[in-house]
Amino acid sequence: MITYQQITRNVLVDIGIIDEDQSPSPVQVQDSTTALNQMLAEWEKGEIQLGFVSQTAPTAAVSIPEWAERAVTYDLGVMLAAKWKVTLTKEYLAGQKSAHARLITATEDDNEADLSHLPLGQANGRVGGLNGRR
Repeated sequence: MITYQQITRNVLVDIGIIDEDQSPSPVQVQDSTTALNQMLAEWEKGEIQLGFVSQTAPTAAVSIPEWAERAVTYDLGVMLAAKWKVTLTKEYLAGQKSAHARLITATEDDNEADLSHLPLGQANGRVGGLNGRR
């Protein structure tokens, strides 16, 4: 699993805040960690559930599946670019849009509950749903 410090470094390199041979400052890591925790907690309340559990230590693992890391990195980059007033390239924004769409698609199936084991409901006083038809 990727750590908060690693994801921060990846994002800051991707959006041009630091060079590939640099490390993020403690303030950058803290700001990124806070933003990432807020973003993922918001997602968990909505349609994107990744099983996220908030952490604060820079060396802590970000509790998301590996297949979601790229989309999370892109989305965090958009948040941090806005915070630090960085203009993102068209390529970055296209990558973010594509990765986020794949994330939505991947999590849609997980969010659909299988209710086939439950009995049919009642409608209009009849058993079986719409007008009693099955």
